[in-house]
Amino acid sequence: MESSTDARMFEGRAFYKLGEFTHDYRKQVLAFGILACLGMASLMAMGPDWSEAWGEGDLESVEAISTMNDAFSEDGSDSESAQGFVYLVRHSTLNDTSELWQQEVQDALAGFAKLADVSIEYSWETSGDERNEFTLERDDGFWAQNKVVFNMSRKDAKILYSEHWESVEIDSQFDAWRTDKTAIEFTFDNRIQEDLVKAELVSGPLSLIILAIVFGTLIAALLPVGVGILTVVSAMGVTIWLSNVTDVTQYAVNIISLIGIGVSIDYSLFLVNRFREEMGRNPDDIRTATAMTVATAGKAVFFSGVTVAIGLMGMLFFTNTSLPSLGIGGTLAVTIAMIYSLLGFTCSSRTSWSSNQYRS
Repeated sequence: MESSTDARMFEGRAFYKLGEFTHDYRKQVLAFGILACLGMASLMAMGPDWSEAWGEGDLESVEAISTMNDAFSEDGSDSESAQGFVYLVRHSTLNDTSELWQQEVQDALAGFAKLADVSIEYSWETSGDERNEFTLERDDGFWAQNKVVFNMSRKDAKILYSEHWESVEIDSQFDAWRTDKTAIEFTFDNRIQEDLVKAELVSGPLSLIILAIVFGTLIAALLPVGVGILTVVSAMGVTIWLSNVTDVTQYAVNIISLIGIGVSIDYSLFLVNRFREEMGRNPDDIRTATAMTVATAGKAVFFSGVTVAIGLMGMLFFTNTSLPSLGIGGTLAVTIAMIYSLLGFTCSSRTSWSSNQYRS
């Protein structure tokens, strides 16, 4: 029977041999796993080049974006490739012809004005119909927009903006906003990253406390959390690299954090619990217990990971949406979690049990 715990029935099978191999060469396998994680994580240094949630195709949303770009471009050409932001300023009594107004706006944008690849079009430098597009006088005051244009790629523009956006400050008697294109994209990406950090700061310690209660020891609880961290870091590195070679949206990061940690902990729990059962039957043979764990729970983890990854890959067919990015992130997270769960468990089983850390 497949459910039998008799090791003789599993000897010679692929997963049983995998358990023996990783146990016998646990130091080399662990070193390989850490180096692989560092290699994939280092790809984050490239910096992300996130795309929009839609691209090309005969879709109403794509046509609407194209129409909007044509309508708001100065010469009727496509302005989608133009990078930069709009600095919108309002004052209840002054207008942009005031020396104080001009000085405050110039001081606020001084950090960008000094850059070689940046040009600024101030509202008071316009005239005729163009001035009517840049300024508006209402009962609540005078409004004016100043266009900051980045003569560079979309990715470089977001990096440049992230380095200098905090320098844009104006006197409190003025109301000011940074909006349009690069400012909106950066703010959106930055908010997502901040939310992810907050979520992980809450979920990480909480998961560790729950696992420590379940296992009864801290080291046994750290194994699933460690696998989750390795999974998320590795998958994010690969995803950021993919964003530079194909269309990947910011949503991929969300799915990696969500699925990566959960699946890593789930798979590690299967393996640790099975290992405890095997060691309870034969506490003197860690090698056989490790091989049996991989041959049973490890095999289940492998096919579970493959099945989930194949299911998530179905999202790749929903073009011009954010779903392909969710599929990419989810597939990477599940696949890496499955591999690290097997490697991380087998490499730490002997040390953990020998130091009485896996015992309940």
